[in-house]
Amino acid sequence: MVTASIKAIEELQKKLVDTCFEMSIGFRILVTSNELGEMLFSIKLDKQHEGDEVAELGSIKVFIDAVSAERVRGYQLDYRDKPSREFFLLRGK
Repeated sequence: MVTASIKAIEELQKKLVDTCFEMSIGFRILVTSNELGEMLFSIKLDKQHEGDEVAELGSIKVFIDAVSAERVRGYQLDYRDKPSREFFLLRGK
């Protein structure tokens, strides 16, 4: 197994972000509903699609389709680190 220094890891992360930015790859926020009508949020890597709203957060692009954008208006993207699991969380301001 190969190992890497902290500096090498930081530089690889910057290179990955730069490459994604150059290729117009960012994170897509999707909002769907389950059978009870509760909103389900997901985040995935994707390219920009026609009609997307685009938020540039630092060097990261976030794409949101029109329907999802309406559902998350007034929400804030947040990150919570729990001992058992790490996850992204959308919450109202």
